[in-house]
Amino acid sequence: MLVDERRYLVCFNPDEASKDRADREATLEKIRQKLAKGGIKQLINNRGYKRYLDVERGSAAINEARVKGDERYDGKYVLRTNTQLAADEVAQAYKHLTWIERLWRDLKDVVELRPVFHWRKRENVKGHIFVCFLSLYLAALLKRKLAQADLEVPWDEIIRDLSAMRAVTVDLGGELYLLRSPLQGAAGKILAAVGIKPPPLAQPAAA
Repeated sequence: MLVDERRYLVCFNPDEASKDRADREATLEKIRQKLAKGGIKQLINNRGYKRYLDVERGSAAINEARVKGDERYDGKYVLRTNTQLAADEVAQAYKHLTWIERLWRDLKDVVELRPVFHWRKRENVKGHIFVCFLSLYLAALLKRKLAQADLEVPWDEIIRDLSAMRAVTVDLGGELYLLRSPLQGAAGKILAAVGIKPPPLAQPAAA
């Protein structure tokens, strides 16, 4: 649909539709349980429950018409664009954007990126932007390598398994050695996908 030189695209995600249905049914089941116990006050004070209720003179009931109305929007969302890209390209670009935003939130925890005192030094701003860009680039490269290796691993599991790798220095009779912690989860497959050989389990520490 074209409005004021902007295109509006209605998209449908079947996985999200299933999730929307499951979430709504879980909410309705909680409402039914509370209605059976007479917990009307709790329902009225909860916005998530109240939207499905008809309340009148101290009694409440599920508004089935409103429930049916919600079902129409399961898995649907609207994208607005002023480009001439095909609809599927616009949707794909949106997915990339949401992935980058989610990745950015994760990187704040993993790399501990924080915009601290940016206004004091130009070098701080440049350094922060460089680290952010480099992190996003490496994450995108890793995602591409995993796709090429036909390896599907959720991002949170990638972070968890790779973060579990540790090198511990031990002293054996005056000789220092580095011991690597065992690989966890998909860490071994992830390293193989990017062509990195895991360090040996034990090796002499560098002088």
